[in-house]
Amino acid sequence: MAQLSLSARCTPAYSFTQLLLFLKEVLLPQATWHFSLKELFKIVGETLQWLGTIFAASYAALYTRFSSQWIYLADMYNKIMAAQASQSVMTDDSKRTFEVWKSAFIEDAEEVHLATKPGYAGIILSWLKIPEVRMAYIDNTPGGIVRLKRLEKLVKDAFEQEHKKQGGDVESPPQASS
Repeated sequence: MAQLSLSARCTPAYSFTQLLLFLKEVLLPQATWHFSLKELFKIVGETLQWLGTIFAASYAALYTRFSSQWIYLADMYNKIMAAQASQSVMTDDSKRTFEVWKSAFIEDAEEVHLATKPGYAGIILSWLKIPEVRMAYIDNTPGGIVRLKRLEKLVKDAFEQEHKKQGGDVESPPQASS
């Protein structure tokens, strides 16, 4: 006798769909507690349209969220670089502002799960080579040094993996850009 499984390896949308199908069949008055492949195909056939709708809606929502996070982070990076480029003379106050801003970018990249993406990993590694940016991250981020060490390892591993994939030499990590 086979059972429907709500495995932790499945995506939430897939598990939810399994649960809905299971409940639909169990709660019917004529329900038997025996698995039937024929009944499964019948149920899936009857529900394919709304399953497709649920999948499409879930995909659209997740893609929209991911896209807006990516745009937010790219915009933040561009604003940092544009503001820095527009500074003809860097005072101590403006240097400190950029250090905190860069550390905030790093924290935001981590929070929206984009820090290990190749485009951001190199930026983060180069900015973390600036001691003042490191200190701003440690001082202003919950978890401080522990979180920084964990993030740095993840980002470095992601960068090295992508660098190797592109045929690069791992011995040449990105240089700090102020």
